Amino acid sequence: MIPTARFVEVTKKYGRVTANEQVSFSILPGEVHALVGENGAGKSTLMGILSGFVRPDAGTVLIDEAPVRDATPATMLRHGVGLCAQHFHQVPTLTGYENIALGRAGKRGLFGSLRGDRKRIRELMQRYRLDVELDVPVDDLSLGERERVEILGLLYRDSRILILDEPTAVLAASEVESLLQTMRTLAAEGRSIIFVSHKLPEVLAVADRVTVLRGGRVVETLPRRDVDTERLVRLIVGGSPPRPAQWSAQVPGREVLAVRDATLGRLDGLSLTVSEGQIVGVGGVEGNGQKELASALLGYEPLVSGEIRFMGEPVKRDVRKFRRSIGVIPEDRHREGLILGRSLVENGALGRHDRSPFSSAGVLRWDKMRAHAAEIIDVYGVRPGDATLPARSFSGGNQQRFIAGRELSQRPPLLLAVHPTRGVDLGAVQFLHGRLLEERARGAAILLITADLSELEAVCDRIHILYRGRSFYEAARNEIDTDGMQSALLGLGPSESRR
Repeated sequence: MIPTARFVEVTKKYGRVTANEQVSFSILPGEVHALVGENGAGKSTLMGILSGFVRPDAGTVLIDEAPVRDATPATMLRHGVGLCAQHFHQVPTLTGYENIALGRAGKRGLFGSLRGDRKRIRELMQRYRLDVELDVPVDDLSLGERERVEILGLLYRDSRILILDEPTAVLAASEVESLLQTMRTLAAEGRSIIFVSHKLPEVLAVADRVTVLRGGRVVETLPRRDVDTERLVRLIVGGSPPRPAQWSAQVPGREVLAVRDATLGRLDGLSLTVSEGQIVGVGGVEGNGQKELASALLGYEPLVSGEIRFMGEPVKRDVRKFRRSIGVIPEDRHREGLILGRSLVENGALGRHDRSPFSSAGVLRWDKMRAHAAEIIDVYGVRPGDATLPARSFSGGNQQRFIAGRELSQRPPLLLAVHPTRGVDLGAVQFLHGRLLEERARGAAILLITADLSELEAVCDRIHILYRGRSFYEAARNEIDTDGMQSALLGLGPSESRR
């Protein structure tokens, strides 16, 4: 069988950092080919090379066994390669329809082209079960909905080699199986699906073959029948798997955060509290009010009704003071957590650059900033360990480790963690869970917003599952019921789910 795509000794370096080293493997038509490895193993760089966004230093990429020279995103699109990246290539102010049509307008212009193709886009949406509202700006959509827009755009262009980089990271458990089925359908049509993921159960559920990267090199390419979770983990980490973080009971202290009858957009009268030494989790399918809750807490949008109280005082009196008093691991590390073109030295002081110890009499203290960034890199295991590199030089998981280190180093009384382990490898998940539990033991109040039910069960003292903006399911840790949470995601009670 002739491969649709093949890497031949591909190497890519960024200064002293080697992202990919002599990578060779092939992608076959009609297969789901999983690409796995730790954060920083070189997966995203390699997919950037295949999609034309990154130029290799050495080696060759072949499409249908013909070498592609001086590739660009446009030329790779013409070759049928489509990329759904972790951070979507979309214009936030344009609608879903308009984003899908970008690059296909031709002489008729964007909207002239779009009118004739709405029917085709709707047919694709129905055929592949990618339901999403396409007449609103994508900035108003959840990340899961924006991902469907991105995939629809690839199908609209009739891409035959689809790169899905961490596609399930933004989905709730109830949405994952639907996407996996879509991947199976696309492969059955003869397309090649490259599935980049840290979620090994999903890899084993859908992949035909698996390629493991470690340290920028290919460790092995294996058929699905020859691997299980334990073997994959050992290949990925080069040894025994990391131990999970251990939750232990403790008595919470005084109330730190109180949300009372909060209403905003899809958020509909939500109430919850978080106390010292407590992790309260908020879960649910994307688009049920989680984004609005985070937006209200961060002061991006005022509540329509209800109130937020911090340490007993209404937040609306001084949102700026509240924001400076808490730690935040944001939902989108690129848009809200980092300045990608700036070094980790500068990003380590982000949000506190105008205060001691990073500033004195209006002058930045670079020695303090460098020492702070170096400490985060050391304690949080950020790789590569060079704080002078720009943030964009680091993998998503290493960026997330750095943001977590920056925020937790402040020892905030309240931490808002929004999808803190999204798109990170198993080792980083266990590490970050451990740091959250350490902060809890110190007495911090933590509000965790995540679509990962296993994450809620791993670290939370109390959980809320949102459905249509309300807390549809609430339970203390000793009352948590996995089936009940799964049912609540769909707005069902326990008896309805059994039926």
